[in-house]
Formats: sequence, C-alpha cells, structure tokens
Amino acid sequence: MYSILAMVDGDKPFGVVVNGLAHACVGMGAQLKQSNTPLRVVRCSQQQLRDSRESARSQGLMLVDFTQTMTGDTYVEQLQRTKASASEELEYYAVLVAGQAEQVAALAPTSNLSAEGVTL
Repeated sequence: MYSILAMVDGDKPFGVVVNGLAHACVGMGAQLKQSNTPLRVVRCSQQQLRDSRESARSQGLMLVDFTQTMTGDTYVEQLQRTKASASEELEYYAVLVAGQAEQVAALAPTSNLSAEGVTL
C-alpha cells in the first residue's frame, strides 16, 4: 500500500505551514497521479524535517519540499534563491514523502511534536 507523510515545521505560524503544505501537496499530486492515498500530517522540528528528508532522498522515495526561499517575489526569483542556497541554509516549511506505507511510516518523527499527527 502506498502512503504519504507530510511533515511541517511545528514552530511556524499556521498560515506559513498551510501555505508550504499546500504548495508541496500540489507538487506531490502532480507526480503521484492518484487520489486514494492516505496522507498523514505531523509537526516536526527543523532538524527532524532535515533528517527525514535526507533519509527519504537516500532511499529514493518520492519527495517534495517547500522552503523559505520559495516565498515572496516571483517564481523566477524564488527559483534563483533556492538554487543559490546551500542545503544547510534552507529552512523547510513542509516536506512530503510518498512510498510504500512501511518505508514512509518509518520516517515519521517519534518526538512529542509528532503526537499531534492526523491521518486524512
């Protein structure tokens, strides 16, 4: 079974998180091309977002993220800012990962921030 895990920065204001999550979901939906996939949303720290993102990337899982460089100005300027930033400088607002349910579930942080996770 396929599953999607959406991890959002638990320290950011609601509007920032929802904006990042919405953009990442559109990107993921364009790649996934199916709508019956469970989606779990969890709050994370920046470090948890980075660690889970890196683990997903190294496993070759489908991955979409949204960072602070992707806000403001035009799309072209956002893309230039993102490309010019070192990965350790990026502040992640949302990271979405899709893959086999077991692999995706293993990426979910286990700290108390993720206790507010909800499956949609």
